[in-house]
Amino acid sequence: MNRVFVTGIGAISAIGNNVAEQLQALQQGTSNIAPAKLLKSTLKLPVAEIPFSNKELTSLAELPTEETFSRTFLLGLIAAKEALKTANLTDRSDLQFISSSTNAAIEITENIYKNPEEHLPLLRYFHANQIPLDIAKELGICGRQYTISTACSSSANGIMLATRLIRSGKAKRVLVGGNDSLSRFSINGFNALEIASVNGCRPFDKNRDGVSLGEAGAYLVLESEEAAKGKHVYGEIKGFANVNEAYHATSTSPDGKGAKQAINDALAVANLTVSDISYINAHGTGTKINDLSESIAISELFGSQTPISSTKGCTGHTLAACGALEAVFSLLAIQEQQVWGNGRLLEPLTETNMNIVRETHSATVNHVLSNSFGFGGNDTSLIFSKI
Repeated sequence: MNRVFVTGIGAISAIGNNVAEQLQALQQGTSNIAPAKLLKSTLKLPVAEIPFSNKELTSLAELPTEETFSRTFLLGLIAAKEALKTANLTDRSDLQFISSSTNAAIEITENIYKNPEEHLPLLRYFHANQIPLDIAKELGICGRQYTISTACSSSANGIMLATRLIRSGKAKRVLVGGNDSLSRFSINGFNALEIASVNGCRPFDKNRDGVSLGEAGAYLVLESEEAAKGKHVYGEIKGFANVNEAYHATSTSPDGKGAKQAINDALAVANLTVSDISYINAHGTGTKINDLSESIAISELFGSQTPISSTKGCTGHTLAACGALEAVFSLLAIQEQQVWGNGRLLEPLTETNMNIVRETHSATVNHVLSNSFGFGGNDTSLIFSKI
């Protein structure tokens, strides 16, 4: 069975427009959660907004600035270009592509639906697969393409699929990730569910009051051991698992059953035990129910020894992009031998006794567990390992 190595990473989020800037932000504990300046909404909720207009993002993506593009597409293209560049991958004839989104390009279509006949070319963005098609065309990707939308575990499931394709010999290399931009649709939706924070997301905090949405694009290049020969490797994907517990349409089980099973199954695939995990990048959205559910699962499995944090207090919840974005952060933890501080934490929750990392610090990091849990109980755990 083929081993799977990560040879390229790329990302843009509210804390940086490339991997290097986001690494510096994680090391400094930077959080960019504040009321939106670019997105026009009657709800003045704090979000993690990328501080660039669409025209500025178009320039950053090296596209004609006189044309109109979806913001979601631009975020994905910027991140994908960086991932391919860091992987030094110029021959894309056998490159397969897996992308994820929850909103597609609703941030652009929600502005034109009242007069669609005036904006017919832009309506193509309503289809979830259009953005991946456009990214693939722009990058000259000729291989098989997939689109995954499983809520907040979307790009983590994409990474799992890419890993399985390479392990089974059905692919040599895969560009995989996700992208989502802020929209009135997503903000109004989370507000309607009464899980949107009015004070700013504080994962695993005693006084947490909900999610702060963010926007991001994040992609990784995965290659087989043979294809990766002679290349810089950020880490190996050792474990993966997905569990669909179907407990509730928008919530995981309060006892952490699904999360615990996903973690255990990922450990089994990796042939590792809980004592092997050096650091846990938690899903940690900042909601009362989901943070408690995940903390119960982690506490029962790992006790109070393993360092854990959620980076969503820095980047916000980036929906379909979060699995890939936090995969990049997990690999950076291995590369830098550091564990990331839990963003915006003031007073840790008291129901469980996890070892929550307050501030970024140096540590021995050999294996990182990254959790991404979606609506409907679609729970995914990935394990990244040092080479």
